[in-house]
Amino acid sequence: RNGYNTSKPKTPSYVPYKLKTSGRLQQKTLESENIEKITPLQPLLPEEWTQLARDAKLIEEHQAIRDYQVEAANLVLERRRDLCVIAQTGAGKTLVWMLPLYAQKAGISLVIIPYTSLGHQGEQRYQTSGVRSIFLHSGAKDRALLEEVVCGGGRRVIYVCPEMLETPTIACLLHSESFQAQLSGIYIDEAHCVQESHTWRPSYTNIHQLRRVVGTDVPLIALSATLPTAYRTSLETYTGLKPDYHLINLGNFRPELSTIIRKMQHPTASFLDLKFVIPWSATAETVPSTIIYCDDIESLTEMFWWFRARPSMQKLPPHFVEIMHAGLSERHQQLATKNFEAGRARVLLATDKIGAGMDFPHVTLVVQYGCRDLTLVKWEQRRGRGARRRGMTAVG
Repeated sequence: RNGYNTSKPKTPSYVPYKLKTSGRLQQKTLESENIEKITPLQPLLPEEWTQLARDAKLIEEHQAIRDYQVEAANLVLERRRDLCVIAQTGAGKTLVWMLPLYAQKAGISLVIIPYTSLGHQGEQRYQTSGVRSIFLHSGAKDRALLEEVVCGGGRRVIYVCPEMLETPTIACLLHSESFQAQLSGIYIDEAHCVQESHTWRPSYTNIHQLRRVVGTDVPLIALSATLPTAYRTSLETYTGLKPDYHLINLGNFRPELSTIIRKMQHPTASFLDLKFVIPWSATAETVPSTIIYCDDIESLTEMFWWFRARPSMQKLPPHFVEIMHAGLSERHQQLATKNFEAGRARVLLATDKIGAGMDFPHVTLVVQYGCRDLTLVKWEQRRGRGARRRGMTAVG
């Protein structure tokens, strides 16, 4: 898969979501004194939500909270039902797990993400909003950080991938009564990934066990721009989404996005069909911000060196074209992301590592190079990386 030989998923050396209570490596839960349990609250009016968001600098003074965000936030406050939210890419689904924390004054939103890149990006967003964002991953999981999650107080958003979430390291957090008391909601971001990857990411199929640990009174909220009926049924099976969940469905139509289907004129390995991205006359200012997707890492790497060897690249800086996939180091991935966000890199070659959820507001061109095994859901997510600023248009 993606250029690597793959085998069937191996059985982990631990029981998912299980706290070790015996033996040499037994664990103790992380507890804190004087923690008040989150209780159901009455819904707020739209203007009240808007004022909370403005005060927290989540939106500008001239903006207002959207109707679906109000509906979703109120359902989380009431804590009576689970929720599915289908809204266009770039529609502000992030606010769904931010807003309830302001009405509850303090609490934790647990956000399950498919890619580490989303966690790193989430840590950097809304830094002036009065919410502490923490991404738990293999490089950030020490005891002191977990104690901060439980004992830190205030409003916190915890980002974590499903593989990390089920490990014994995080079990001492999930089994903590102090943590459970502060849990505002469990959010599955880019929830279509459950169906798309359940055969090779078994951790997604274990999320239902999380609900047995923290309790079903904590609402589960699934969010995506692409959740057809079959995908929502998978959520009931694998994540424990209650069958009587509330559905908010705005669809995913975005008139600012156009689609062009172009037949390839040259062999795939030649990459000559991509000449138009950086033409002979290109300058650093004339090349639009572009993402090129390719689902084979070997081909993607060859594409990168092909671009670097193009004569049209001689007058452009070396970092003008960047590459991103899961096989690269965390440091490289973060550097490539920063270069692209800052506009120093104008072309980003990528796998699904920067698929769903990644927010690059300046992208105006999205290219899918080849479509083997490409689903309509995956393509809709990828072209949704374009035109994420108000008033922009993009082509995919």
